[in-house]
Parts: sequence; C-alpha cells; structure tokens
Amino acid sequence: MFTIIPYHVDVPHDRFPLVNWILVVLTILLHFCIWLNSGAEDQFISLAADGWQMPGLFTHMFIHVNIFHLVGNMIFLWVFGNAVCGRLRNLAYLPVYVILGLVSVSVFNMFTEGKMAGASGAINGIVGLYLVLFPLNEISCVLWILHRPILFSTSSFWIILYWLAFDIIFLLIFGDSGVAYSAHVGGFVGGVALGLLLINLKVIKQQRDECFLPEAIRCRGKLEKKDDVLPECRQLYNELRYGLKGNKDQTPGEPIEEAAEKKPAKKTSDYQSRIAQARSESSVSVRDGFIVFHCQCGKKLKVPQALSGKQGKCPQCDSILDIPLVKAV
Repeated sequence: MFTIIPYHVDVPHDRFPLVNWILVVLTILLHFCIWLNSGAEDQFISLAADGWQMPGLFTHMFIHVNIFHLVGNMIFLWVFGNAVCGRLRNLAYLPVYVILGLVSVSVFNMFTEGKMAGASGAINGIVGLYLVLFPLNEISCVLWILHRPILFSTSSFWIILYWLAFDIIFLLIFGDSGVAYSAHVGGFVGGVALGLLLINLKVIKQQRDECFLPEAIRCRGKLEKKDDVLPECRQLYNELRYGLKGNKDQTPGEPIEEAAEKKPAKKTSDYQSRIAQARSESSVSVRDGFIVFHCQCGKKLKVPQALSGKQGKCPQCDSILDIPLVKAV
C-alpha cells in the first residue's frame, strides 16, 4: 500500500564517515560477488546465521536475499550510519556496528530456530543509537502511496517510533516468518541501550548545542508539570510535542497555553508572504543555538553553532561551503 523511505537527516558532521562508506561498499560488493558465482546458493547458506555457529554470527550482516533487500538496508545504513559514524568517530563505529549485529542475531536465536541473513538487525541498532543522539533532528522522507511520492520532514523522535511500532506489531502478528522482526526489535533496543550506556559512562559527551534523548525526555516531563525551567527546555518540549521550531511570542517560563492566547491572529496571505520573504533572505541568523543561512543554490541550512567557522557540504548541490563564523553571546 505505502512505504516511508528516509533520504536525508539534518545532522552536520565535520568528520568524514569513512568506515560507514566502507561498510556500504563492502556489503554491496559481497552481495554481487556471491550471486554472480555458480555456487551462489551454497555460499549464501554457509554465510547466513545458523544458530550460534561460526562464521554466520558475523557474516550474516553482509549478505542479503535479493537486490530489494540489499537496497532497502543500504538506504537506511547510508542515511543513519553516516550521522552516527560522524559523531562516534570512525575507529569506534566499526565495533559498535558489529556488536549491534551480534545483539540482533542473539535475540533472533533466543526466540526462533532457523537461518537469518541481512544487515537489518545491525542497522536497526544504528537507528536506535541515532535516536539517543539526535532525537530532535529532522528526518526527510519520501512517502510512496500507490506509486505516487510525497516528500515530507518530521522529527526523528516520531518517525523512528513509527518504524519501531511497525516492527513490533508485525512481530506479534506474523512472528519471524519471512522477516526476522525479532532481530529488528532486538537490534533497536540494543542500540538505544548502548547509546545510553555510552552517555552515562561519558564516552560520548554532550556538546553545548546538542540534546540527547534523556535530556529531551527530562525537559518534556518538567514542562508537563509546568515547573519553571530553562527556555531551552521549553523549546525542546515544543519540538517534541507540537513540532514547533521556535515561538517568538513565548517568554521564558511562560506556559504554552498562555503564549498561545497572547499570539494575535494572522491572515493566511500575510503569514505565507512573510514566510516566502524569510526564505528568500540570504542573511545569517542564530536561532536556539543553530546557525541558519543559505547556500548559493538556495538551500536553507541549519547547523549547530559549535561548527561555526568550519566547512561542510550542502546536501542539495554537494558544494563545499564555509559555515559562517558567529561568536557566542
């Protein structure tokens, strides 16, 4: 009927995700090397996970049943893996990927008998780790309905929970018949648990312009009780619950309901014209710890203020651009 495919995340990184690129290329090459050989089926079976036997515990992450299985997994690995790899650094990313693959196949073996192939479990672990590190960042997706694509962007928090709910529902209905949903769920839970562990052990330290999942949930809980909290916590709550990207009419510590009442009614035409004008501006602005500016191709970019003065790549035209130097105030 329909499917949702991610194609971009707004997570800038100043480290080239080399290891994730290598994993993607290696997985693709291995798939074609196996299926172009005369003994493809025998080689495939020998590399698939079969209980606790070696080498399947490791090699199952690099083989896929068909081209559609491969393409779907590589899209998710490319989109989420590059962001996580850039944040963890290349040396740490490879063991994390392998550990999450082992967690997923272990969960599968505990509940199901049979063989398993594919990187879905490990990739779901990367998605879970992504959720811990970037819960408020946006994910751009394409929604396919009856062969008609619809582009949209939404918070990482909601779209990832949708995918998780999808796996859990299908696991309860169909079990692991045809698709190893238990490996998907096991890998995701492993990724979330590993991310929280790395944060608690201070292996991953939160930068000033970052918001990890525990902080986002903690701030949301305080705002539910209408306690006096920092303005940035209220902004996190707005983004999680309402999808807002800022409320200029809201003062620090003011309840959301009161801010909404103070906000004057706007005519639709006036509102749309001011949005169009704002999008056409090429000026640099700083909003909620992010630098907002435009590439020469017209793409609006939003990067953490911590990357001020560094270089990055435009996701639309792939040109290398200098991130404006903005001093903290």
